[in-house]
Amino acid sequence: MRLLEGRTRRASFAVLVAISLVTGFLVATTATGEEYTTVGIAADDNQAYQLELVDDQRVKLSIDAGDADRMSAASFAVYDPNDQFFAAFDLEEGDEVEIIADEGGDWVLFVTSTTNAQLAVQYADEDASDEDVLQEIPVRVSEHVIASQDEGALDEELALRIDPRPAAAHLDVDGEFENLDAVLSTEKGTVHAIEAASANQTQDGAQQAHQASTLNPANLLAGTYHVHAAAGAFSGEIVLVHHAYDRDKIDPPEEVPDPLEDLTVVAEAQEHEAHHVDLSGVDEIVLAVDADTRANVLVYDANHTVQHVVSLEGERSSYSDRNHDTNETQEDRMGIETVALDTESVTLFVQTLRGDGDVVKIALPVIADAEDHAQELEIALEEVTFTHENQAQNETVTLDGGIVGIGIQSQDVVTMDRQVTISGPEGEIAHIEERFSTFGMAWWYYAYDVNYENFSNGDINVVFEDRSLLTGGQTTVTLAHFVP
Repeated sequence: MRLLEGRTRRASFAVLVAISLVTGFLVATTATGEEYTTVGIAADDNQAYQLELVDDQRVKLSIDAGDADRMSAASFAVYDPNDQFFAAFDLEEGDEVEIIADEGGDWVLFVTSTTNAQLAVQYADEDASDEDVLQEIPVRVSEHVIASQDEGALDEELALRIDPRPAAAHLDVDGEFENLDAVLSTEKGTVHAIEAASANQTQDGAQQAHQASTLNPANLLAGTYHVHAAAGAFSGEIVLVHHAYDRDKIDPPEEVPDPLEDLTVVAEAQEHEAHHVDLSGVDEIVLAVDADTRANVLVYDANHTVQHVVSLEGERSSYSDRNHDTNETQEDRMGIETVALDTESVTLFVQTLRGDGDVVKIALPVIADAEDHAQELEIALEEVTFTHENQAQNETVTLDGGIVGIGIQSQDVVTMDRQVTISGPEGEIAHIEERFSTFGMAWWYYAYDVNYENFSNGDINVVFEDRSLLTGGQTTVTLAHFVP
């Protein structure tokens, strides 16, 4: 019967040590047997993300790869709640790092670069929730030109102060050059080094310099930075680029009121459920679904006749929405419709329900005895069976409650040309045509027209017309209705 309806692979031991005994995070391989759930995606290069952790909480970071035919990689650094540098990691596709926080607070993940990938943040299942845990932190970008020339050899040295300590710093090179060596360093050691890089007119200078470079964010500090760059020939520009995040400029989450705060939810209806609601003088009712959820609801008056067909759709999250903090709550993205009514009671039938949510919320103005205002009703089936006789036939069924759906099923039929017309007190409810044959080349034709506004109770007349050359078999029409 058809009811009518309007990689985880091995850990990279080149990146991970068994245990890092530094204060803050402990770093371990992923051989813990923990089950993890992705709770956020760090998608942007040179972007800082804040995440709140508790003592001893486990977090796994892994590559969320892009195109299958390209190599995926990501580089990032981790800072503790006091903004002290912990460690930096370079992961390739299949690599992952599992970390344990031994200090509660707001940690910072700074994504330096990604190639055909995003960085997946995963919590152990017992700590996971449906909400994205990552909160973007504003990042300030600063640039200083180290060298700029059209031709000739290069030998440039520069010292400058950077304060506060940046979250990332590197030398950006563009142009043509031969045997370029460039070093950015602090008193702690080398931050970025480019060694013996060359690029000509047919090569991308920035890419060649990147492939010949190494980064060590552990040597970043607030203080003096030294740059020394030398090349046998250089035409282009070298720029020192550094990024710093600022927690003080994080916008606090907006206070978004619950759209159902001033209402009373009297029932939560699942798909194909009917609920009777006593309005007691109320002249409107509110229907709502969660974000990423769609539903169609039939609203019947006290006489069990459809008065409204309501379509609900919660705001859909794009891939970008799921990966960024939009300061929106689940309630803010609900699909809500207010239906004006002029009847002492209504019956609501959830015809379809698709998406993340599993109920349609039915709400009225705030009332004290919410449980007494709504009652789930039984759904019953009435069947009318016609034997194929190559002539028109009709049957009438009397229903106490309004029709909510129609089904058709045939048995022992090899060829068929049939029409079913269903009518009620409000007019034609549905007209259905089906034609098919299993002789020779199989063919099929199926069409139906359903008028939901004519769904009602009362005397329902079913007309069956069979025009098949070969008679035989049966067709059963099923009328689904609620029982008041």
